[in-house]
Amino acid sequence: MPVLLRPNPNDAERYQVVYGRRRVAALKSLGLPVKALVRVLDDRALVIAQGQENAARKDLSFIEKANFARQMRDAGYERKVICDALHMEWQTTCNIFGF
Repeated sequence: MPVLLRPNPNDAERYQVVYGRRRVAALKSLGLPVKALVRVLDDRALVIAQGQENAARKDLSFIEKANFARQMRDAGYERKVICDALHMEWQTTCNIFGF
């Protein structure tokens, strides 16, 4: 499964891992090449992609989702973006934040 990269906004000669950091680290430690997709993403799209990748994990607990949602909220993202990133219903985010 490929990892997702985006051009580094601070260094045009480098890339930033959007998701797949653990895969990159594991393959690097084994000296194997990393298959990657490169997409131009703004910060909002990056967060949504990360959330969707995390939400797709079968072992992701409600606590992990809630922590990611809280981090997004604290970073100033709107609830719609949080819902989109985590594939959560509006009511679920209300339950997380106590609204």
